[in-house]
Amino acid sequence: MSRKSTTTLNPKVETTPVPRVSFSIEEAAGALGIGRTYVYQLIKEGRLKVVRLGRRTLVPMDALNELLQMNGSGAPTDSPTAR
Repeated sequence: MSRKSTTTLNPKVETTPVPRVSFSIEEAAGALGIGRTYVYQLIKEGRLKVVRLGRRTLVPMDALNELLQMNGSGAPTDSPTAR
């Protein structure tokens, strides 16, 4: 004879989504619309900042935004040398 439990082990809890603050290399590549190899090239050139946690390499959201504010020369788009 099986008994049904009247207690709920996992009650639904209202949670607010946590905003993303970093991305994996693959996620960053997808967000930028470029390939993983090019992401690694940007990191090597110092144009994309990363954080290493153990064996993981994470790209902070701020680093993606900073890269998008730069032009091909690596200068911010609002600087005099960007023109």
